Amino acid sequence: MKEKIVHYFKANTTAQLARYNISNILKNGDTVPRQVGEWCMKKDQMLGMLETHNVVLELTNPANCISSQHCLGVEIETEDYLLGLNPGYVHYSPWSFYRRWLVDNIEHTGKRYPYTYGERGGVYISNIVKKLIDNPTSRQVIVNLWEKQTDLNGTFVPCTTQWAFDFRGGKLHMTTTMRSQDACRGFFLDTFAYPLIQQFIANMLNVKMGTYTHIILNSHIYSNDVEYAKRIRNNLRSIQPLILPHATTKANMETMQRISDLIFVKNDMIESQMLMKTLPDFWNYWKSSQLIYAYQRYIQNNKFPTELTVAGVIINELPKA
Repeated sequence: MKEKIVHYFKANTTAQLARYNISNILKNGDTVPRQVGEWCMKKDQMLGMLETHNVVLELTNPANCISSQHCLGVEIETEDYLLGLNPGYVHYSPWSFYRRWLVDNIEHTGKRYPYTYGERGGVYISNIVKKLIDNPTSRQVIVNLWEKQTDLNGTFVPCTTQWAFDFRGGKLHMTTTMRSQDACRGFFLDTFAYPLIQQFIANMLNVKMGTYTHIILNSHIYSNDVEYAKRIRNNLRSIQPLILPHATTKANMETMQRISDLIFVKNDMIESQMLMKTLPDFWNYWKSSQLIYAYQRYIQNNKFPTELTVAGVIINELPKA
């Protein structure tokens, strides 16, 4: 009888969790033929997938959720979640391929996505905060992202099915459940976005963060991505955390959306910077974000510039959190 393998890994950074997860799939994964298609950025076909099942990843410091795989699209989509938007701004980013998923919706003007985590989850952030304020001992702070009425009959459906929040030991803990996740691509969006949501909510509650736990029912590498997965595993690094704006009020969230609109729709960096400077924590967030991208550009040469100019603004160092 084959010995049962327990897929549980614990680490201080998402980069280390990704290395553990990829290595585990390459070593212990089962090869399973699966139907794939447009929803997972593949041609319609049967494709072998190297899979592990019922994987549990525990991030002991959710602030360490940025790796060298981080990119602008990840950050913009996460902001769309926080703002509860559909369609949001992600299709203005380098991830312009998102536009092909926009569809007409008879209930709304303009094109939208079949679903977003913003409208299924992000819109409930204020409810999550209120529930935890009213009852910090609650075990009922759950957000279901899977809608059985539509998703059981669809193909373009959420990979993430649930967020759960738990306040214990004076800290806010979060658990995410995923039905399926690509260990080479989607992993780096999800394990940035959800710990960031955890941090925003902790900021709103003025409490410390506890652990972030990521449960994946099907963690996989596509058969034609095996060499790519090995390169990622061997080159991954962790990057210093972003300095997050304390979006503790509705007005601050509205400011975040105005800034995104100025940057991505109106392409007005000057006005957006002026608006950010009226809220110092937004300004520091933007500067730390730009430095992360600069770090990525130089990371291959193990060389980091002492000074960086972004949109005409000289940034000398990453502000301290």
